[in-house]
Amino acid sequence: MGQYKVLKSIAHNLGHSFTSLMNYYYNDYIMGHLLARARETGLSELKLDFIRKTAEPKDLNVPPISESVNNYFESFPDFVQKSGSHLKYISSANMTISYDLNVYRPLDGVLQLTASPYKCYVEIIDDRGKAYTAQFKGWWYPEKTPYKVLPLVLTLLLILTIILVLIALVVWVKIR
Repeated sequence: MGQYKVLKSIAHNLGHSFTSLMNYYYNDYIMGHLLARARETGLSELKLDFIRKTAEPKDLNVPPISESVNNYFESFPDFVQKSGSHLKYISSANMTISYDLNVYRPLDGVLQLTASPYKCYVEIIDDRGKAYTAQFKGWWYPEKTPYKVLPLVLTLLLILTIILVLIALVVWVKIR
């Protein structure tokens, strides 16, 4: 029974590890790379299948994201075994990470760094059909955000500020 009982913990630990600060490649966390790529492509959801070793859509699974994903795929059997179970008890193991690309906020007043909310859902189904799930949600931001992916709203706010300053100057000149 112990081989099945730990599957809930495996689902939790897998999702927590993937979304954690330990998943860092090159110049940013994978969650930051994924959010930047999602904003660039307009694709908001990455689906990982740890049994079939697939990641969809392909447009989101590009380096360095794909490097991290492949490491997780390759280490999954060992991860399961070290957690006290075996891959033979698992019929499917999936993770879905999604961002709400329509919602964002500046990070601590730094307009170049905007965070968006994410959800991570992990589901492991055992060979008897029982599902073990874990869910995480929070906010993430790309640390190395290129200016081209700054949200349109922030650009519009800057333009609006400039217009308001110009109007104030015109009014000030007229009343002088």
